Amino acid sequence: MRAYVGFGDGRMEFAVNFLSNVLAVLSNSLSEQWLEMSLFATCNAQLVESAIGQFAPGAVGGPNATQGMEGESRINPWDYVLMMEGTLLYGGAVTKRLGVDQSGKAAFPFTVDLSAVGYGSAADAEDSRGEIWLPVWSRPASLQEIKVLMAEGRAEVSGRRAKSGLDFSRAIASLGVDRGISSFVRFGFLERNGKAYIATPLGRFDVGDPRPDADLLRQIDPWLDAFRRKAYGKNPLPRIQTAHRRIEQAIFDFCRYGGPSRFAEIICALGNAEREIARTENFHEADGIRPLSGLSPDWIKAAYDGSTEFRIALAVANIYDPQQKIGPIRTNLEPVTAERRPSWAAKDRCVVWNNADLAENLASVLERRIMDAERKLVHHQQKVGRANVLERGIMDAERKAGRDLPIAAGHTVDLRSVASFLWREVDDARIEELLWGLMLVEPAIQDLHLDFPSGEESLTIPRPYAILKHLFFPWPIGQTEDQQELRIRPETSILPLLRANRVGEACVIAMRRLRASGFLPMPHARAGEASRDMEWLGSQFSGVEGRRLAAALLIPISSGSLKILSGMVLRQTEEEENQT
Repeated sequence: MRAYVGFGDGRMEFAVNFLSNVLAVLSNSLSEQWLEMSLFATCNAQLVESAIGQFAPGAVGGPNATQGMEGESRINPWDYVLMMEGTLLYGGAVTKRLGVDQSGKAAFPFTVDLSAVGYGSAADAEDSRGEIWLPVWSRPASLQEIKVLMAEGRAEVSGRRAKSGLDFSRAIASLGVDRGISSFVRFGFLERNGKAYIATPLGRFDVGDPRPDADLLRQIDPWLDAFRRKAYGKNPLPRIQTAHRRIEQAIFDFCRYGGPSRFAEIICALGNAEREIARTENFHEADGIRPLSGLSPDWIKAAYDGSTEFRIALAVANIYDPQQKIGPIRTNLEPVTAERRPSWAAKDRCVVWNNADLAENLASVLERRIMDAERKLVHHQQKVGRANVLERGIMDAERKAGRDLPIAAGHTVDLRSVASFLWREVDDARIEELLWGLMLVEPAIQDLHLDFPSGEESLTIPRPYAILKHLFFPWPIGQTEDQQELRIRPETSILPLLRANRVGEACVIAMRRLRASGFLPMPHARAGEASRDMEWLGSQFSGVEGRRLAAALLIPISSGSLKILSGMVLRQTEEEENQT
């Protein structure tokens, strides 16, 4: 007979309670039925009135525990006896944590600090004494097997011991668990019922096959640790703490359930945190929180859910300047330097993203990038001056003929996705969240082999978009008579017209620009008659919003898609007809 003298739960001493329950199971005629209830979860005997303390909060009684105002504490004596005997397998040890204070701390199998995620009543200010993950077996196990498991009852993530419930979930997702364990039941020792700490069930975590994508989370560990320390340090901001909790909840949900959509939620949560940090200057580099960057392209493969929103966000997030005169699109969303590993920069006019809706922000980004590219070219011309007449002449020719626009991208979308955006068939809020997250990922050098849709049949592309996109395409769209690459210089006046919903006037300007570049836009003037450009002014564009048209012009498309648009609004020249 073991004695549990010296241990108690409040005024209840474990030794006294244990011995009283041992006497009950040895002397009561219902003992066999109680044992059957304890082992097989049957209900064939009456429980006895006895205290059990914090280990079975559902049985402690109290207000609302049963019919009437208050219920008594009733337990199965065998439950208590087996519980106390089973605790001996959880042999404690004293370990050294590599922390600041280097103090020893008691460690027990499958016991970690509380993570306030994964259960309904989670709160940042939760007062707890940690949490424990109890294994559930899918097959019988011998006592020796259980002893070995408990002796090795630790979890590691990223080469270190799991410190929290979130770490434990990552360890399970990364490595899985053998020895016949089918799931873990998670309990938190939380302050409930006054100031009493009760073993509160926090849910069941099923053990499945390892999730290899969970290893990608190692890439954010240093940044996430720094963010956590700052979020709960001095003068914490509630919105920063909310952003941090969203990241942890997204990670926990992915480790628990898996799937691309839940991994995409991690990316969205990271982008949301990046946005909140960018808005809070005292969280910047001086406090050790750098802009998050350097996530591998494997994050894209892990998160791609096949949605139109993801394809649009991915294409826009990868926009850059082929001439490398201005920074990537990230510099238009937050004040960072245009480097592979960016730092925080003083906010300047290139940051145009604000609290407006997605269409307004995309249109602002397009307008800013076109203006910045033009200004850089003019500034360089002024710098060259008369010192190099030849170079200045080349730049003048480039300025007149057009140059590669700073809206190139490593990923493009199909016209069906563009049509869905134009006709408001997509979730704008989802695109914006994905955009902020995907811009943190490094551009892919090799093809990621994503399953993008093919075929452009049954398109409903508005004609204004088809003609305007020719002026906002980053690459050459044809060749001149002397076999030189033909680029169409954009008209900066088009974007303000579109944002004012003057679509017809914008299309008239585009017609003139295309004709000046050697194309034959439709409607084409009949023989001996004047230009028909003004017909655009009287056209009715039902359902086409100018501001959304301007935003769609930023979304990258392929050269093949542009050829389809050309077939809608351009007439072939005699030479092209002969070649056809």
